[in-house]
Amino acid sequence: MMDAQPTPAAVVPDTLVLVDAAYIDRVVFEMTVYMERVLERRIPKADLAEWLTCVALDGGLRPGDNHVEVYFVHDGAHATLANFQPDDMEKDINGKAFQTEHGEFVMAACPTMDKISTAAILRELTQSALQKDGVQRIVVVAEPDTAAADLRQLCRDAHGKDVTLITMEETGGRGFGWENLGFSVMAALHIRADELR
Repeated sequence: MMDAQPTPAAVVPDTLVLVDAAYIDRVVFEMTVYMERVLERRIPKADLAEWLTCVALDGGLRPGDNHVEVYFVHDGAHATLANFQPDDMEKDINGKAFQTEHGEFVMAACPTMDKISTAAILRELTQSALQKDGVQRIVVVAEPDTAAADLRQLCRDAHGKDVTLITMEETGGRGFGWENLGFSVMAALHIRADELR
């Protein structure tokens, strides 16, 4: 991972990935425990860059000179992604970036403030992204019930943007699509499809 350089004012991200840090960390933990039993082997921590790349692809990103901004919303109890590598929100993730054939991914940690929930911040970030010119894709990884209800309300007028909710439970609604979170998590945990046969 490299430190992110300041983005020129003229550059607008084409893809925004909004992540409930506690939710994804819990999903990865539960899948790790389950897969270790099934495969009878130790599963390493999830590769954060691999997971984010897969999530962006699930949201419609294709190879090219793309600019992806990722926001991890977390409270004080989840300042570490315990089941990922790298894991420290402030030291290893906030303000860092990585480059792939799909473009540059710039990451930011967004701690919640007193009496403001993770869901409220995700809703505000989504609403802002929906109104921002240049943003083509919005990917939300969050608790399915709350996130779906918010997206159903916010995406009544999605301004031509592709919005994808990625969760473990199938969830749909007008104005946004759904993708299964399990596939990107398995890729990040380096679990091969042939191992599950």
